[in-house]
Amino acid sequence: MNPNPHVSSLVCFSGAVAAGVGCFCVVPLEIWKPVFPGLLVAMSMFGAATLVRLARAAPITAPATFDEADLKAFFDTLETLARRLCWLFNQMLCAVGIILVSIWLCDGDTHVIKRWDVLGPVFSGFLGFILSWLITRLISMINGDIGFLRLQRRILENALARERKKAAEKIASSRSVELVSGNYGRVIGQQ
Repeated sequence: MNPNPHVSSLVCFSGAVAAGVGCFCVVPLEIWKPVFPGLLVAMSMFGAATLVRLARAAPITAPATFDEADLKAFFDTLETLARRLCWLFNQMLCAVGIILVSIWLCDGDTHVIKRWDVLGPVFSGFLGFILSWLITRLISMINGDIGFLRLQRRILENALARERKKAAEKIASSRSVELVSGNYGRVIGQQ
C-alpha cells in the first residue's frame, strides 16, 4: 500500500480542484456535449469494475497455517480497500448525476436554460473536477490492489516458511544421530 496515502490524496485533490477551476473559467458546458454519451458509458464501466472489486472474497483457504499478525494485517487491509471502493462507487454515482444534469442543462428547454445560465460554468467545473478526481482514484485503486497482492505474497511466503521449518524440525527430530565409540585409534591428548 502507499506509504503516505494522505499526501498523495491531497496532491490528487489539489490537481482535481485546479482542473475544476480551469473548466469553470475556460470551458463552456456546451463543449462537453459530444462526450456525454461516452462519459456515461465510462462511468458505468468504472462503477461496475468497482462493484466487482467489492465482491472479492478473502482467498485464504487454510487459516490455521497463518500467523495471527499476518491474518490481522490481511483482513485490516481488505477492510480498508473495501471502504475505499465503497466511497469510490459513491463518487461514481455523483459523477453520473453531474453528467445527467449537465445533459439536461445543454438539451433542456431554452426558457429554463436562460434562468440556469449561471449553472453552465459551475457544472463544467464540476465535470472537470470529478473526472480528474476519479482518474486519480482509479490509479489509487490499481495501486491498492497491487499493494494488497504484495501483502498476500508476504503472508503466503511467511506461512510457507513456517511450514517448511516445521517439516525440517520434524525430520531432524526423527533422525537421531547415535555416536558409537569404538577402537578406531588413539584419542588425541591421551598417551
